[in-house]
Amino acid sequence: MTAFQGLWKKEWKLSWLFHTLLISLGVLITAVVYLWLKAKGQEPFISIPLVIILTLHIFYLAGYLLFSLNKEGSNLHIWLHSPQSIHKMLGAKFLNGALFMVVSMIIFSALLLFLFFSSGELSFIFSDLVKGALIANGYIFYQAVVLGVFVLLLWSVYRLVNQYTGKWGLLLVLILAIGLMLVESWILDSGLMMTFNSWTEVKVDPSQLFPSIYDFFNNNYNVNELETVPFSYGENIVNILFSVFYYFVAAYILDRKVEV
Repeated sequence: MTAFQGLWKKEWKLSWLFHTLLISLGVLITAVVYLWLKAKGQEPFISIPLVIILTLHIFYLAGYLLFSLNKEGSNLHIWLHSPQSIHKMLGAKFLNGALFMVVSMIIFSALLLFLFFSSGELSFIFSDLVKGALIANGYIFYQAVVLGVFVLLLWSVYRLVNQYTGKWGLLLVLILAIGLMLVESWILDSGLMMTFNSWTEVKVDPSQLFPSIYDFFNNNYNVNELETVPFSYGENIVNILFSVFYYFVAAYILDRKVEV
């Protein structure tokens, strides 16, 4: 067994109950809502809670990291004195959380597609809906990782400043979080960023991306022409750069600055 496999095995033992309970809770809520809607003859509306549950996956990885890091926090001296590199230890946490998050997203996406379209009335747009679900889930996954790294940074800073500030540590971390978000917002709204966005902008034509859905709305609601939707990679690139920077700062703090 390699060192990373050992770390992964440890993460599995620490987290399997967390993931099982969280996913089971989502399935239970879905089942209760579906039975309630079925009694009213409104089964298609099950899509609303399922979309909400899928969207909430943005917080899945961050929530898991907080759970896992706080579990380690009670024995931080053992964790930080491990011969393994900080990147392997954090990597095992991110991989574990990301894999279970993907499993959960697959489960609820499948439920959404199956329950909403079990009648078969809209089966002809099924392939485009699967494509849309993949794109939406990909974006949710990306946002979950960005948020997860941000939470990792805040937790690391909290462990650092709490050594010196005690009960004021949480307030200082909250101020830091607000400050970082303001700085990011200022950069993203700057003139330089606007220029960068224009360079990385592409036009997305919904009628070509989802032709069967376009035909359905066109035939039923007389949507003759849809405008192209502008999409820029610039903001995402900057967010990824921020996340990489935040990750290495957090890893450095945990590896070199946190006293145990």
